[in-house]
Amino acid sequence: RAQPAAVTVYDLRGRAVRHLFEGRVNPGPNSMTWNGQDDRGRHLATGVYLARVQVAQEQQIVKMTLVK
Repeated sequence: RAQPAAVTVYDLRGRAVRHLFEGRVNPGPNSMTWNGQDDRGRHLATGVYLARVQVAQEQQIVKMTLVK
């Protein structure tokens, strides 16, 4: 059954730059796309970012590289 989930993108200084998703997800593979913008719609710089993916009580940190 669906579980609560959240995905937040952080810069390497640990600042949350984009709250990408908050809601419920069904079990199984899921995917989403980040357009490289922050919460205010500004384009972020090329570089390394971290995404914290939280589903129910579990979380995982994913390293991403934004390339323009």
